[in-house]
Amino acid sequence: MKPEQITLVIPDKTCHVVDSYDEEEEMLKDLPYINANAFTDEYIENKINKMIEAKGIKVVRNAQLMSI
Repeated sequence: MKPEQITLVIPDKTCHVVDSYDEEEEMLKDLPYINANAFTDEYIENKINKMIEAKGIKVVRNAQLMSI
């Protein structure tokens, strides 16, 4: 598969969690376990994202994923 045919979709951290909680404080407490950070270093994350985009992969950030 060519990189130009790939789309990487990165949802917002609270994208699919907000509807499951009555209290925002409780949701924020659980977020690090539900949506753990993929990278511990922001510099590395930015570098990898630039490499992915340079290959031609389309990146969509803060997306709301919907079931069909």
